[in-house]
Amino acid sequence: MRIAKASYHGQAQWVIVEGDTAYKLEGDRFNGPRRGAPLGPLAQVKLLPPVEPHNKFVALLGNYGSRGVHDGPGIFVKPNSALIGDGDDIVCPRIAPTLNYEPEIAIVMGRRVRHATPSEGKAAILGYTISHDVTTTSMATKDRGPSIRYKAFDTFGVLGPWIVTDVDGDNLPLRSLLNGQPTKQDTNTSKMAWSIGEVVAWISSVMTLEPGDVISCGTPPGFGPMGVGDTIECVIDGIGRLKNRIVADPTTPRS
Repeated sequence: MRIAKASYHGQAQWVIVEGDTAYKLEGDRFNGPRRGAPLGPLAQVKLLPPVEPHNKFVALLGNYGSRGVHDGPGIFVKPNSALIGDGDDIVCPRIAPTLNYEPEIAIVMGRRVRHATPSEGKAAILGYTISHDVTTTSMATKDRGPSIRYKAFDTFGVLGPWIVTDVDGDNLPLRSLLNGQPTKQDTNTSKMAWSIGEVVAWISSVMTLEPGDVISCGTPPGFGPMGVGDTIECVIDGIGRLKNRIVADPTTPRS
């Protein structure tokens, strides 16, 4: 099942997507959602990031390659103000002219968990979506003390286009395309250092995860630069794709 959040006639609502048609979601999206009346062709609705404002957006660092001596991947939280959806513009900040593309698989929780085992964590998942953890690494070492400012700008958290409930997040091909051309990122989520269940267990050992919370599972090696005028696509087979354009910051600096 594909569950999406959409703007229809100016109102945000949860929908079920089948083929090229959006249907009203009846019931509880976490417990037996049902297909309601058709709203119309998918092209006539605006897909939004599939998350509610009260939900957490947790993201990971270093979740591909060897585990080494580490207990788990790095954890940080993106602000809700960073979230945009498929087709929205990524705004390049004036103080960071070069960005990095970082496509990732994202977990969407279906049940509340705390101190879950890996098997319990995976069983509590509603489904999966695509995350683009936009980053400007040129700023990573310029702040005093630990900081994730370089990942927290507005529009730096692209999420969507929908939640897919019937795929195995531990085995999905993942790739990115810059201006229609393949990049060096062409891999599989099976290459993650910590599996989907282990990721949920690791994070739930720190914080309670609520239904609808999102965990972006880290990007594979091969990420690279993008700038104003570029178009980036993040693709995960079995889920879909995100496509966004990078634009200059249109705001006027304060004097």
